[in-house]
Amino acid sequence: MKKSFKNRTLLLLALAVSTSFLFDAVVVSAADIAACANKRTGVMRVATVCKKTEYAIVLRQEGLGTVGPTGDRGATGTTGATGARGATGATGATGATGAVGPTTISKGDTGATGATGDKGATGATGSVGKYAVVALADAAATLTAAQLVNNTLFNMITTTATRTLTMDTGANIALAYTGELLGSSFEFVIWNRSGNTVTLAGNVTAILDSTGDVAANKIVKFLCMFTTITAGSEIVNCRSLHPLVN
Repeated sequence: MKKSFKNRTLLLLALAVSTSFLFDAVVVSAADIAACANKRTGVMRVATVCKKTEYAIVLRQEGLGTVGPTGDRGATGTTGATGARGATGATGATGATGAVGPTTISKGDTGATGATGDKGATGATGSVGKYAVVALADAAATLTAAQLVNNTLFNMITTTATRTLTMDTGANIALAYTGELLGSSFEFVIWNRSGNTVTLAGNVTAILDSTGDVAANKIVKFLCMFTTITAGSEIVNCRSLHPLVN
């Protein structure tokens, strides 16, 4: 290997001698490289001025021969790995508003009649005419002021003995009545559907001016009127209108 390198070196030196005519100063073009080679060892160095112990050499970057033909295209290399995902780009500008679509909408055909739904549950018992219905248990009871002034129908369905229904006080009735004046009135009905007598009883401020008896299977309407409207000491007077009406 060393011998071959030495032979190539001597060849270069010989060429250098023939092209530079053994001048110490090397004149080269801008495309060439000037160098100096040791006459004894053949060691070269890049320089434009050589020593007396060196040969001047010009290394041309382009040879003197013609350019050879273009070589064959090499094989396609393998696909490289997928690169990292780039950063999300900025949001683009809002596009122009589209044209307004048609506004005419055709009405579709009427659908077929649906099946009849199930019958709903029976509703609560409604009022009879203008009266609110209150069912009474088989026992003595106090008819509250709110019930008395609300045009109530007291429905006594069954009794096992004579029962007494007592009216609330005049003061409580006045509280339940809105805007009472002297002579203001209200009414209520007792419907006795049992086989025993039901008796309406008054008190010192809810005075009953007539009999309060409601015979078996009878309906009796009572009318009451404010006769004293002193706050806290109101008095109402009541009487039956038709005790024998069925």
